[in-house]
Amino acid sequence: MAGLKNNLLPPDHSSAKLTLDGSYACTSALIALSFDMVTMHRGPRWKIAVYGRDHGVPHFHIEGVDFRCSISIASFEVIVGTVPASVLSDALDWARPNQALLMQTWQELNG
Repeated sequence: MAGLKNNLLPPDHSSAKLTLDGSYACTSALIALSFDMVTMHRGPRWKIAVYGRDHGVPHFHIEGVDFRCSISIASFEVIVGTVPASVLSDALDWARPNQALLMQTWQELNG
């Protein structure tokens, strides 16, 4: 998909191979589909992302090297996954005042 950069792949990108021009050659049907993802905010070693073609209640993901969780946009409760308490606190400090933006982005990608 145009606009996807090499650091903006879905979490399961084991079948994607980086090409010389910086794009990905996809051998997986999952990645070959239009898989939209928006990085909303970056912390020191984590990011907040909203994925398209996602399911369930409107939510965002907090992702780091060793963790990943889904957070409800409405209640800011952890739906599934794990996240260090300090990262959760920092992420929610950004997410709470940006709740409307998170919901708008989730609806645009999943509506």
